[in-house]
Amino acid sequence: MPKTLTPSFITEIALKTGSSEQSILKKRFWAAKQQYNALLSEALKRLKVMREDPHYKKASDLYKQKESKKEAKALFKELTQKHGYREYDLYGFCKQWNKSNNPLTIGARISQQVAKRAFSATEEYKKGKRGKPRFKGRRGLSSIEDNSIDANLRLKENTIHYLGLKLPPPIRS
Repeated sequence: MPKTLTPSFITEIALKTGSSEQSILKKRFWAAKQQYNALLSEALKRLKVMREDPHYKKASDLYKQKESKKEAKALFKELTQKHGYREYDLYGFCKQWNKSNNPLTIGARISQQVAKRAFSATEEYKKGKRGKPRFKGRRGLSSIEDNSIDANLRLKENTIHYLGLKLPPPIRS
């Protein structure tokens, strides 16, 4: 993925949580893992259907010729749109889990980041940079991220807020 030009940061914080908070967090991480696996499966299905399209072979052959790369890129763009193999199409697919009455919602923007993670894995597979992406097993996801500092997961007044869950101040070491 290209390096972003916007200022951003990643932080890892050890939390002091009780059993009820740990239970809620485990459920949300489990839900994030389930979403990742479903999104990865959907992206791989769409990629497979797109690759089976006869126009995909034509676009691949055109791309190998130096003088017709622009035409091939336009054809690839048309194919991805036709078969719904775009990152934004996966965002639409993950809307089904983010209804307000769903107890296992992880937040719309966090779901978008999970979709982004699944799409980038299939995109690297499509380009031949990596092997076929694997589904997450028992260990699940080790981290989640939010794409906005003021959305679902935020640090406010020395307390971490995550969809109604208020986590106590981080342990100072």
